[in-house]
Amino acid sequence: GSMGNTFIPYTGATSNVDLETNNLTIDTSVFAVDVNNNRVGIGTSTPETELHIYDSGNTILKLESGNNPNIQFANATMELWEIMSDKTGVGDNSHDLRFYNPRLSGSTPMIIEGISGNVGIGVTDPQMPLEVAGNIRLDDGAGVSNAVALQFTDTASRGEISYTISEFKI
Repeated sequence: GSMGNTFIPYTGATSNVDLETNNLTIDTSVFAVDVNNNRVGIGTSTPETELHIYDSGNTILKLESGNNPNIQFANATMELWEIMSDKTGVGDNSHDLRFYNPRLSGSTPMIIEGISGNVGIGVTDPQMPLEVAGNIRLDDGAGVSNAVALQFTDTASRGEISYTISEFKI
C-alpha cells in the first residue's frame, strides 16, 4: 500500500483509521490514545499528561540507539538542555552520562563517568569521585552564611575547614 494516503495498516485494512472524537484503547490499558486531550497512555487508559507511562512494578523507559541515545529538553524555539549517554571508551560499561546545555558554545557538561562512577562538573574526564573545575560555594542553607564547614574524613582521622561569623579555622 501507499504511505502517501497516511494509511495506517492493520489486518484486513481497506481504509484509514480515523478516530475523530473517539479514543483508542488496546488491551484495556496497554496502550491508550485520548484524542480529546491529545494524550497517550502506556500501561494506563487514563493518561494525565501528553505521555503517561505506568507500571505497578518498576517502570523503565528505554532509549536505544546505535550510537549515543539522548533526551532533549526544549521550548518552542530552541533546545535548552540535553541528557546523553555518551560512549567514549571500549566495552559495555564505558558510557558516560552527560548533562549539558547545547546553546552554550564550548560548555563542559556535568558528567558521571561510566566505568569509575566519578562525577565531574566542568571537566570531561573526572579523575576523583568528585572533580570540579571552578569555584564551589558552601552555604549554611539559611542563605546568611553564618557557619559552613568542609570536612575531610578517612578511616583514621578527620580534618575540617570551617567558617563562622567570628572565625575561620583549618
